[in-house]
Amino acid sequence: MKHSKGLRKSRGWNIRCLREEENDVAIMNALDQLKLHLEKLKRIQQESNDFILAISDAPCGNFTHSSKVEEREEQPQCSNLNSATTRILLQTKCIICFNDPAIDPVGCLQCKQLIGCRRCLLQWRYCIDSDSVLSRMDPMTDMASDNRRRCPLCRAEWPGDPEVVDWSDFVATSGVRASEAKLC
Repeated sequence: MKHSKGLRKSRGWNIRCLREEENDVAIMNALDQLKLHLEKLKRIQQESNDFILAISDAPCGNFTHSSKVEEREEQPQCSNLNSATTRILLQTKCIICFNDPAIDPVGCLQCKQLIGCRRCLLQWRYCIDSDSVLSRMDPMTDMASDNRRRCPLCRAEWPGDPEVVDWSDFVATSGVRASEAKLC
């Protein structure tokens, strides 16, 4: 009987050693796979960094600020349409609520820059916010009216309603916007 117990113990030891070796092999294979994935991720990250650098270095023409809508079409555009489109997609943050992307974005006709969400602009222009101190003021005094009758970016005067256009329409008609020229 002593002999059979010793034999069982040695078989158990062998099985345990085999399992440990199999586990070691599986762990090594998993580590190799992780290394491959890490190298792939590093390569993708480097490619995206190179792409971003290429976009920011893309040559653009000289832009002139003009208040005439007709002159927008005469402005030179970026030579690389893909980079211009990418920049437009990247720069859609509302300057009022900082949503990215802006919801129903609008741009100023005077400075040709993205202001942001239409709702935020209207709320800013007309003090629609019920919690605002300005909305509780006497409408006859209208202390903030002069400030809010101007573009929040270029301070161009808007005598009536805000002189803005849907950002998608503006981008479609002008190709690239004036704020992009600052990045070139």
